[in-house]
Amino acid sequence: MACENTNGALLAQVYEKEQSNRTGVGDFKEINFFNDEDKSGLFISVYQDINTQEVIFAIRGTNDLMGDLSADSDFVTGGFHDQFEKALDFAKGEMDTHGWDASNVSVVGHSLGGGHAQILSHTFGFSGTTYDPAAASQVIGSSEYQSWLNNNNVTAVGSPSTFNNYVESGSIVGQGTDVLGDHIGGNTYLVDLRSNEGNYFAAAVA
Repeated sequence: MACENTNGALLAQVYEKEQSNRTGVGDFKEINFFNDEDKSGLFISVYQDINTQEVIFAIRGTNDLMGDLSADSDFVTGGFHDQFEKALDFAKGEMDTHGWDASNVSVVGHSLGGGHAQILSHTFGFSGTTYDPAAASQVIGSSEYQSWLNNNNVTAVGSPSTFNNYVESGSIVGQGTDVLGDHIGGNTYLVDLRSNEGNYFAAAVA
């Protein structure tokens, strides 16, 4: 699997609106993307290693869009925002179309995108990394999520030991609590990542 510095660098590119700026990192090149920013707010890039064929789904976090803010609140309430369904549909569609094995697929996400990453990891068994992620336990415990599984004939396999959340201590977004729910997967607790501005994601693995 890709090293965590590569994961962080790819994730940073998801915030680039122009496809020409999402050039990939090393042997990882963007092969597809899902842009629903004008509707639900969701944005996902798909990168693949041209040599090993390893695949990484990279999911953008909150970007000051109303759809994002609504999705953020559903991590607390246990709702099932349109973004969640579309992310699951997109990932399943890519897996089915290309015949990818989950063991060769990972997912990375930041903030809201980190919550998405937990849901995809729990559902399909993807490895991965999140940075200051929302806690996704309320969402996967919802009846709407269970309905999505049933309607798509999917059995959630759970997150593997190779899925890790970099949780920023004291963060309102990432700090899982009895109220906000728990993170899915392993957790590594860090100090304020924003103290290293300009190299946010690299700070998590430095």
